[in-house]
Amino acid sequence: MVSAPRISTRFVLVLLLYASSVLGEATRQDDARSLAEQAFAANKQGNALEKDWDAAYDRGIALANQAIALDPGLADAYYALFLNLGRKSERGGMTSQMKNLSELKRLIDRTLELDPNHAHAWEAKGEMLVRLPRLLGGSMSEGEKALRRSAEAETPTRRDRVEGRPERSSSVSGPPSP
Repeated sequence: MVSAPRISTRFVLVLLLYASSVLGEATRQDDARSLAEQAFAANKQGNALEKDWDAAYDRGIALANQAIALDPGLADAYYALFLNLGRKSERGGMTSQMKNLSELKRLIDRTLELDPNHAHAWEAKGEMLVRLPRLLGGSMSEGEKALRRSAEAETPTRRDRVEGRPERSSSVSGPPSP
């Protein structure tokens, strides 16, 4: 028979182990969010460069992949990877675009699977569908639907955070700034 003090000691140990795992998970999620934010910043930096932009996008791709490894459920990590790979492909020319098209489609779909209200992902998907020829999966009508979904899901705070602007209060009205 087990004595009462041993049961309480075991209970405390189990409780401590559980708390430790919960705190570890929260830290991993925070680290993943931080990496995704850094990947967004790398994308913004690459967009501003006239030359050597590929290194900034490569850094963003690496950071986004690290974020995904830490938290595979973080939609913004997939979106940051989509942005960096997509922009690098776009600036790299037709061959690069064709090479990465299926991966870009997968990334945007995964982002939306994880966060069906991700306004930026809906907007990106809409633009991609409108711009792509039908032969490569483009569709004007599906693209327009995605763009409408983006407008419905848009919140100023999310747009500001993703684009690197300071967050505004949720009471701000009017259309988000471009």
